Amino acid sequence: MAVVSIPFHDSDSGSTGLIHVENGPWMGMRKVLCFTDTIYGNEGTVICDCRESTPRIRFDRTFSPMGGVEETVQVLSLMLRPFLAGQFSAEILEDVRTIYRRDYVRESVDPLLETGPGGEGKTMARQVVERLGPGKMLVAGCGRGEGLMALRSLGADAWGIDYSPELEEILLPEARPFVRSGSLHRIPFEREDGFETLLCLGVLEHLPEDLAREAAREARRLGVSNLVTMIDHHDFVRPGHLTLRPLAWWAREFAPFFSPIKAAFPLPLRVPALPWGSPLEQRPRLWTNSGDGEDPESLDREAERIPVLAGGPGLE
Repeated sequence: MAVVSIPFHDSDSGSTGLIHVENGPWMGMRKVLCFTDTIYGNEGTVICDCRESTPRIRFDRTFSPMGGVEETVQVLSLMLRPFLAGQFSAEILEDVRTIYRRDYVRESVDPLLETGPGGEGKTMARQVVERLGPGKMLVAGCGRGEGLMALRSLGADAWGIDYSPELEEILLPEARPFVRSGSLHRIPFEREDGFETLLCLGVLEHLPEDLAREAAREARRLGVSNLVTMIDHHDFVRPGHLTLRPLAWWAREFAPFFSPIKAAFPLPLRVPALPWGSPLEQRPRLWTNSGDGEDPESLDREAERIPVLAGGPGLE
């Protein structure tokens, strides 16, 4: 579990405190979170269903009497938007792009340089090359290009794209010839470029939900056989996270183009602890267009069988 602490100001009393949110795993298409505030001591449960546009918020304990309830609902509803349907669309993409300036990129950890626990110290870059071979790869969201250059040092013909408005200023000099400005919904390469693998590590959650299928369509247009993803399903605090969904949701969006291969990368990455709490597991996954993957519909059926461990809807 990861505990997120959100600043909380009560306009009536002028008090300032925190709302602590315990961030749990997805259970089917629903995520259950528990919260408490430090001003009133109110406690409760939130159910976010990624098919619904509003969270279901239940107060299990209130004080003062019912003090801070309206303010708590407002804060939670705003912060948990990435888990809910219809909150972000492609129309906001240019506004969101301003987040990805040099400071954001420089403070980010390149997933290709991370290692899996018990993985014999192998970076994700090495795991990808060992699993798929040193073919031609495109790295989406390549940032400064450190992971891209790690792939090239291992023999891969790696190229990159990034959506940062300051891309030319942040790129490593040695990576510059191999990187173009672009987004997953408009990839600036063609099928003739011969890419075999598209790497989307910590990128897809930055797309508005109505562009998820468009990204998969672009990958198919590019002609890649392999799609390697690491999707953050949980972190609603990091700037730019717009679409946080369980694997079954992504499988449904990708179904016309790709399907997941079970346990292709068996170890989750060791992601650094963040200021707002230890993150939940992020597991790299391999998708294929060869017809050898798992049936996405079976993932949906499996997800729907997982019960929601919380009470009724409570206060909407």
